[in-house]
Amino acid sequence: MVKFSNSKCFLGWVTSNSLVLRFLATLQNCKFYEILRFRHPEGFSPKNLLGCAQNDVVRKRVAFTLAEVLITLGIIGIVAAMTLPTLINKISDRVTINRLRQTYSLFSNALELAQKEYGEISLWGSSETIYDHDELYFRRITQFLKLAQDCGRASLLTVCGNTGWYSSYNNLSVRKSYPGPNHGRAGILPNGVRFYIYADNMNNNKNWGVYATIGVDVNGKTLPNSLGKDAFVFSIGDQSNAWSHNKKAVLYPSGQYYDRTKSYCLEGNTATACTYWALKHNNLDYLYCREKLGVNGPFSCAQAKKQQ
Repeated sequence: MVKFSNSKCFLGWVTSNSLVLRFLATLQNCKFYEILRFRHPEGFSPKNLLGCAQNDVVRKRVAFTLAEVLITLGIIGIVAAMTLPTLINKISDRVTINRLRQTYSLFSNALELAQKEYGEISLWGSSETIYDHDELYFRRITQFLKLAQDCGRASLLTVCGNTGWYSSYNNLSVRKSYPGPNHGRAGILPNGVRFYIYADNMNNNKNWGVYATIGVDVNGKTLPNSLGKDAFVFSIGDQSNAWSHNKKAVLYPSGQYYDRTKSYCLEGNTATACTYWALKHNNLDYLYCREKLGVNGPFSCAQAKKQQ
């Protein structure tokens, strides 16, 4: 047994013995001072000391090193960078489609009420100029809508302040004058949607089955002002043949008739028929994998991937 004549000798012996220092550190971690003060719930015993030492080892084993934490965070960052853009696009597309459906419903109801009030659109009469006929359609249809603003005459160069040409979603269109000619009447709905109405024929005759066209920009003044992304087109027609008047006119999404979805959406062109695709298939997937989609399927990027 080691004996010490005074406390200084004892402290010198302790500091020179690394094993003793580690033992004291373990006791300190286990709150050994509580044992000495009779505060340990199970009292002072060698068993308690051994348990504290073992717990201290376990605590050291379950901890993560800085390198491990950094690697984990890096993996999480890579996964987030790969998945977030897709998630954001899906959310944005969902908002666009919902606003498009809402706008479609508003104008469909307004046209229905206008024809109840003034008779079928084929009986609305003729006008001296195309601008007068724009005014006729605009006034009678918007009578049954709430407008945030009446923007007066419109053209593709200015739709309620939106300047610049509207182009197709993939910029392949050579007819960047769509969604309409250089005339029309424009307005803004309470939800911010900007629209304009133009007549296809000033004599109130159909032009290839269409009396009038309604172009809408569902996100208002926000870019990109691109057909198939935020700009869409509806037609007012009776879905009979090109010129006869034997059915009641309704509002329908461009591309629904005459089988134009392929040439006027999936193949780019003017992209006017993407309105029908968006509402029918509930997606804007032609923006991401149009070369894999078809009028007879697949109807989404997910379906195309499953068929590979």
